[in-house]
Amino acid sequence: MRIVCSTMSDFIENVQGHTRDVFLGKVYFNRFKKPITDVKTEIFVDASVVVDLRNGSQFLIQLGESCGFDYPENSRAPGDVQGSEVADNLESTLRVWCNENDLGVLPGIVDY
Repeated sequence: MRIVCSTMSDFIENVQGHTRDVFLGKVYFNRFKKPITDVKTEIFVDASVVVDLRNGSQFLIQLGESCGFDYPENSRAPGDVQGSEVADNLESTLRVWCNENDLGVLPGIVDY
């Protein structure tokens, strides 16, 4: 089975009840950039975890979230939030939550 989440808060909520069963005690996190134009790049984050239940079954919880766009300094409107800043905040949120729940964070994604 696979659970797909579209926000970090949904991902954390789905993992919350299974922290003791997270395979190897690791959550995998990845960010990537998708060039849209010469001056516009979309930023995404992915997170994934395998839950290994005591009855021998496993399931995957995945996150795929768009963080918005990055623009060159001279192309931004005042007050614009860069997609990379949103991704930094999501990664920080995940790392803090994992630390509080005795889980490690590794780079990458789980393809199950």
